[in-house]
Amino acid sequence: MSPCNASNQNTASHCQIDALTSEVKSDIVVDVKRIGGYSRIIIHQFDPENPAPGGVDTCIRDMLTLAPEQERILLLGVSRTRPLRRMTPLGGYPAQVDFIPISRANPGDQNRRIPHSVRLLFPLVRALLKTSTRDSVLQLHRIEPFLITRWFPARRRIFFVHTNTKEALAKNSDSFWRRAPRLHAMLERIVLQNADLTVVFNKTSAEDYRLRGYPVEQMRTWYNERVYFPGSSHDRRIQSPVLTALWVGRLENPKDPLLAIEVFDALERRNSDSPQQWRYLVIGDGTLRADLQQMIAARNLQHRVKLLGACSREEVGNHMRTADALLMTSHFEGSPRVMYEAMGSALPVIATAEADPDKAIKSEVNGRISKTRDPQDLAGLFEKIDSFDRDAIVNSVHRQSASFTVSRLWNLTNGEK
Repeated sequence: MSPCNASNQNTASHCQIDALTSEVKSDIVVDVKRIGGYSRIIIHQFDPENPAPGGVDTCIRDMLTLAPEQERILLLGVSRTRPLRRMTPLGGYPAQVDFIPISRANPGDQNRRIPHSVRLLFPLVRALLKTSTRDSVLQLHRIEPFLITRWFPARRRIFFVHTNTKEALAKNSDSFWRRAPRLHAMLERIVLQNADLTVVFNKTSAEDYRLRGYPVEQMRTWYNERVYFPGSSHDRRIQSPVLTALWVGRLENPKDPLLAIEVFDALERRNSDSPQQWRYLVIGDGTLRADLQQMIAARNLQHRVKLLGACSREEVGNHMRTADALLMTSHFEGSPRVMYEAMGSALPVIATAEADPDKAIKSEVNGRISKTRDPQDLAGLFEKIDSFDRDAIVNSVHRQSASFTVSRLWNLTNGEK
């Protein structure tokens, strides 16, 4: 169970809507012999019952939530508990969605010796041999399974890139491919050459692919406005003597949560003689959790910093509605979803320059950007955080709501205008 607890009763109806999208009708299970007739087949280490941190998981969930009614969708994914190679209809979506778990995996677990996408390969071959793919759009988010699908006919092949590819292979990355960048580059070329369209959530990578002659569509990520929306308690928070700084992400090197603790420590020291006090909430889990705990203890911040662990999207939304600022410390991003989610919740964002490749942060409108990664510089940006116009923050990103963006994504990937 998540250590977070949803606390805002006024948002219960919104939370229930999205909770339905992950329910599984467990009373209907079909043995897979030969299947077909799907308009789209989504292949990823995706578990509909257990959300994983990261943009891919959220992308797939929101695409399912806002899928056109006429779609018939097959998910080839993973499960920790459900019978493998058995079809289960998923409830709560506007379109028909069937799920076949083909491998055991916990997508949120970064302590793995073999990448989840590699563990999917042999079961994927077996599943595709039983699946009619000729009339389907194949949607993939990882290089390894895409290479397998090359040998199966399809109406269209869509490849999704969710990050800055070059940065993802750099020293601050947690990708397995950083150990073999040349092999990755070779396999990437094969994928890009065979994709009918590559959807890229990063401007730098999109421009690189486009210059190399590949069919590319650059997009920004979005926020689900049924989960991330302004609260009604901004005035109460501003008047409170205790302000809340929030950090949300995987506790892994690319997100640099250790820098966040340094920033919180610097902010404490800056305000040691001030009547205004802060508390700090860290949402997420990962391999750096023990390091964070040690740093928090060493700097005597236990009374101020709380590590909440992994939380559901509904819980994150509740925390954003009762916080005063979001801190982002990433070394690199693709198109950072948490940034849009915070702004959609009327929360100003304090960020390193690397955390905002979309240039969505407008100074004194919806956040502030630090030119350095110095904790003191970042801490200084929290001054007068209550000066932001919360309505202006939401208005700055209204076109990045899911209702604007996801329908366009469905049209693009189906080959429609």
